[in-house]
Amino acid sequence: KQWYQRRVAITAGGTDCTRRSEASRIFNESMVRLHQGQGLDIYWRDHYICPTTEEYIDMVLKKTGGLMLLAFDLMFLFRDTASCDKRLTREVGYHLLESFSKFFQIRDDFCNLWDRSYAEKKTYCDDLTEGKFSWVTIQGIHKKEKSTDCDSALIPLL
Repeated sequence: KQWYQRRVAITAGGTDCTRRSEASRIFNESMVRLHQGQGLDIYWRDHYICPTTEEYIDMVLKKTGGLMLLAFDLMFLFRDTASCDKRLTREVGYHLLESFSKFFQIRDDFCNLWDRSYAEKKTYCDDLTEGKFSWVTIQGIHKKEKSTDCDSALIPLL
């Protein structure tokens, strides 16, 4: 219900039909990407499939970066073009937010395992207890697969 209310608020805002239509398109595309990212995360967890580093980053950009990029796209669409800095292009904003999204998610994955204050706010190691493939577990699994030791013991733990 909240997403629908936000969509209605976005489409009702603005000054002209073109911007409202573009805002609606941006919102809908962003929601599709966000759900694709969430779906990948759930699929990997439920089917015990360890993604590659590239697949994980793609999921992060869709899931974690999705809302950031949605906010940026809407602000960019409704910006005052007369007073804004011409150096801020959509590509520059995307590059910055994609980098920030990757940093934020990987930091979150590390904090989930090692930061006691983080555990007080959420749950200690909830990524592991939920069976999620975080950055840390993915790196551990792929490093173990490259070694000549026994099979990876991490996947059964998830």
